[in-house]
This record gives sequence, structure tokens and C-alpha cells, in this order.
Amino acid sequence: MKSRPRKHTDRVRYVASVLFLHGLSERLVAEKMTESGVCLMTKGKVSGIINQTPFRGLSDPERQTWLDRLAQKRLDDGVLPAAAFRAASRDARGVR
Repeated sequence: MKSRPRKHTDRVRYVASVLFLHGLSERLVAEKMTESGVCLMTKGKVSGIINQTPFRGLSDPERQTWLDRLAQKRLDDGVLPAAAFRAASRDARGVR
């Protein structure tokens, strides 16, 4: 049985994952990706991408570990600033 082709490129999934791990809400991830010209995104599309990852419910140190790994193989073509690869603490993020 053939699997369905992916809807989003590796670059789109990469940028969405980094922004989510950084601490942005799905809505803000969608806005940032659309503003930066990566891809026209909606909250639902971002949610679909994140649901296919192990990134929900991670602690701050776990999120930072993933961000460190992702920073080693950049697929964003320079769209993300270095600060995006630092996990914002839960206290600093607040509700967005």
C-alpha cells in the first residue's frame, strides 16, 4: 500500500517545528511563517504538522535539546534568527 505524499516540504515542517519548540502558539507560528514568506499557513495547517511530531508537552530542557539538534541541520534558508533556537521558558511565554 502506498503512503500519501506529504503536503508540506521539509523546509516548511522544519520552520514550523522550530517556532513551536521556541515557544510560539500554533496561531503565532502560522502568522510568522506567512509574514516571512515561507508559506501561507493557517493554525490548522501548523497543528497538523505539529501533531505528526513528538513535540507536544515537552519540558523546557527537552525542547532546548530538540532545538539544539535542529540548529545543527538548518533547513530554513536563513529565515530564522539565532534566537529562534533558544527555548523560551514557560514563565516568559505566558499565554499567547
